[in-house]
Amino acid sequence: LADATPAAGLFQYGSLDAWFFWTGTNSAGCTKTDSVRITFNQNPTANAGADDSICGKSYVMQATNSIQNPASLWSCAQKPYPTSSFVFNQSSSPVSGVTVSDYGCYHFVWREANSYNLACIDRDTVKICFLPVPQPEAGGPYYVSGQYALLNATPTPGASGYWQAYNSNWYDASAWPGDTVSCPSCFTSPNVVYYSSVADTTVNIFWMEFDGTCFGLDTAVVKFYPLSVNSAEQDRVFSVYPNPAHSVIFWDAELMPEYILISSIEGKTMLIKEFSGANSVEIDALKDGIYFISMKTKKGMLRSRFIKAE
Repeated sequence: LADATPAAGLFQYGSLDAWFFWTGTNSAGCTKTDSVRITFNQNPTANAGADDSICGKSYVMQATNSIQNPASLWSCAQKPYPTSSFVFNQSSSPVSGVTVSDYGCYHFVWREANSYNLACIDRDTVKICFLPVPQPEAGGPYYVSGQYALLNATPTPGASGYWQAYNSNWYDASAWPGDTVSCPSCFTSPNVVYYSSVADTTVNIFWMEFDGTCFGLDTAVVKFYPLSVNSAEQDRVFSVYPNPAHSVIFWDAELMPEYILISSIEGKTMLIKEFSGANSVEIDALKDGIYFISMKTKKGMLRSRFIKAE
């Protein structure tokens, strides 16, 4: 036979058995036949996928198998540092996820072998670069009495940042609180004042950063509380005790406030505290004087007054 190699499409599960017969005839016309079985094992062609880069330390490998029933495995041939480590979540899968310990470029090797004959093997290498992601710090959570919140983000060196919110009501932080100067372009400043059209709400505001390749995001949770009860609620008062008080004030447990706000007689917010069924608050940190306390309950906003005294 000039070529006894079967076509690739004839392989079943990476292997093919073929029988060959040799027949001999002597001068007297007597014949004898012998047979031999040859097992053809398919030789794989490994494909680890294309070189790539990603922001962060996790990636999904994109290899492909070339034969059926392979014995395959991921490994690493080169790391950015001797101490760098990596973990495959399915090292025998062509689409295994991998997580690395350090940023930098890793050379991963996809080894594909024929499970019927492990000597039939091929390897391919792919370079994956893991790029550092900006680590923005939006600050917070912010607890604000009123409708203006001063936001203070901490920028990542080398990255440009900006604020993003559902309603873009930005004000110049350098003029606040003495003045409220509208500044639509100030959202690119890490220090900016945000205005909420609703006085009793929670808003998520995002500080985004981009270093030319990768994005990073952090969320600032801003909780806005009313400065005081409105005129329609002036008669909706509640009692606190003892009054005067030294370290703790109490109220009726049935009120079950969502939060309380304590302000000085000059209108300065001294304390904002959220609750879940509590009926007291510590006031040790307050100086002696007269204070107003407002609370939000199922009955609406309630108000009272107490005296802090040593």
